[in-house]
Amino acid sequence: QAIPNGWELEDGRPQQPVAPPSPNDPLVLAHTGTIYPIAHDLKTLLSGIRKASDQGLQLRVRSCGTGGRFLQAGLAEVGLEELLDDIGTVPREQAVEMRAAASAQLLFLPSRPEDEGTIPSKLFDYLITGQPIVAVGDADSEPGQILRQAGAGSAAADAAAVAERLLAIARAQQQGQLASMGVPREAAERFSGQAMAAAFHEVLSELL
Repeated sequence: QAIPNGWELEDGRPQQPVAPPSPNDPLVLAHTGTIYPIAHDLKTLLSGIRKASDQGLQLRVRSCGTGGRFLQAGLAEVGLEELLDDIGTVPREQAVEMRAAASAQLLFLPSRPEDEGTIPSKLFDYLITGQPIVAVGDADSEPGQILRQAGAGSAAADAAAVAERLLAIARAQQQGQLASMGVPREAAERFSGQAMAAAFHEVLSELL
């Protein structure tokens, strides 16, 4: 029996330099991949976006993968469907570029007791990309703890916290300090595919 464990040389980074939004641009919130409405707290996210928009936040939500239809329906419920740019399923390289070109990356963490111990692989893609992360879910879950260990902030469990996080990132962008809200490179490297493959190799070597 074998447990496949691999990583790409690019390791979630764009192959070409990508510029994030400028201070005068709207906040760009990117989500790549799948959304599971039964497990992901869309209601809290959408209520938070509504609150932030009511406080003057200029926002674009960009999506690729299969999650766009849920974002579209949810944003329509709060009267903000015009905020979404959904390009559907794309090659991985394009998803990587979308994240790197965003102001922030949208991440859903486990929000149900039965999901305890679940760590989405997207978490590590987002960490290595380095852009700020807007995480929605249980801050004390295992992925929530990894976020804090990587200096990526705490997950938001209610709409007010989502709005506060979005507005804080927007202020940093307007001041030309978006990088200050991002994931510290050294911390992100601890959770890179290369680092985890090396740790896996060490465990296997000890067993052998």
